Amino acid sequence: MGRFELFRHSPWALLAGLLTYVAGIVLLLLIFFSDSDYWTKYFAWATFFAAAAFLHLISDSPWRRRRIVRGLWRMREEAMLLAGSVESSVPLERLISRTEFSDTFQRCIAVKIVGSLAVDPRLTKTAAPAVARQLLSDNPFVRHAAAETLYQLPTLAALLQSRLTVVAEEFSHESCGRIALRTLERVRMQK
Repeated sequence: MGRFELFRHSPWALLAGLLTYVAGIVLLLLIFFSDSDYWTKYFAWATFFAAAAFLHLISDSPWRRRRIVRGLWRMREEAMLLAGSVESSVPLERLISRTEFSDTFQRCIAVKIVGSLAVDPRLTKTAAPAVARQLLSDNPFVRHAAAETLYQLPTLAALLQSRLTVVAEEFSHESCGRIALRTLERVRMQK
């Protein structure tokens, strides 16, 4: 994740960063340039640490990752419930759009969840191309997640054999290329 990437997608992160910055400036002003009482300085320290703790909570932490996984899993459940109905494309498209986010963790989890949806025949036509696109992603972690998803789902891998062949040849030095090769061997053995 880039240095300021989190601030682009999360207004809470931007707010926490600004609060930490302002609280730090106020704290410095109170300590060095003011004859304030003990409680004012204590309040300034408490505000600074609270803002810094909030920024840590919403940055790349286990808490944030759990929140992302829960949100993506809710989208998956919604897509499964609405599969085959008129509104079925909305939650699935929202989930597929998460595979294109700049946040690597969110993209990897979204690829795995979209891949698990592609096993459902009602959703294969929309979900399978999303996983196939991520096999050739510019991010090696996302490529790995897509290849691993196809290894775990041989029925979906059988549909995407041509893309797996390209990945196995083009990225043979990376883990995604080795996984793609193993997936192709697994699909051939099942035939």
